Amino acid sequence: MDGFNPHVYGPSYAVHRPPFAFRPPNVQHFQQSAQSFIAPTQELHALLHAIVYQEGFAKKVMDASQASQTDKVRALIQSVGVHAPFKVRYNPTGIHVTLLPRNAQVCFSIELGLCW
Repeated sequence: MDGFNPHVYGPSYAVHRPPFAFRPPNVQHFQQSAQSFIAPTQELHALLHAIVYQEGFAKKVMDASQASQTDKVRALIQSVGVHAPFKVRYNPTGIHVTLLPRNAQVCFSIELGLCW
């Protein structure tokens, strides 16, 4: 092959790896995670609705974020019905809100990232 460099592409033999061992399927845990996802999804919808349609809400969140008033940002988010535990972080270009499960045995997270 013209231009082939074996030092860049490595050896041409197959590397044997043992097959990945999956845990036995637990449909109930999967369903529980999905069910626990429903309420935070509705809360996220309420937050998005407030940002779009509630007069002055988006400006308040932006102003508080840009002033590094995290407690105020959290209070504003909670004021529109977000009751799930969440993390919030922001920077000059936008905000990220991560909703977390209430129960540590449930496995999910929802991250919303919006630019401004």
